[in-house]
Amino acid sequence: MRRTYWLVILGVFVLTLVPFAFLAEQAEATLACCRLRADGTIAPGSFKCNKKTAETRRLATGQYEADFSAVSADIRKLAKSATLNTQTTGGVAAEIGVADRSGDTSSVFILILNNAGALTDAGFDVCLHKNPLAP
Repeated sequence: MRRTYWLVILGVFVLTLVPFAFLAEQAEATLACCRLRADGTIAPGSFKCNKKTAETRRLATGQYEADFSAVSADIRKLAKSATLNTQTTGGVAAEIGVADRSGDTSSVFILILNNAGALTDAGFDVCLHKNPLAP
């Protein structure tokens, strides 16, 4: 009976640690994140993104560039994610896409379209992540 009791306690303890280990692994997986407002200015909470306005900026309506030269001169093999974020309150009815920036291996290109398919400005977060499948 005592052995079963201690095994249950040990099992509960281990199960409570598993989520923390998962969160730590996820935190290590994100290498950099750039948070931009709709006007292309950098919002608080950005880390390891190039904050020079010539490198991280709004290019035209719905088109942005984010530079991550602080991470690497070549980020093409890293996983990327982009999420619409007003940087204030409320939501955004739009779609976002991210791709490697042509001619600049340390930057990504971000495109935002409204529900009608037209280019539109919106705030967003774009992040780089470790790619476990990359050599």
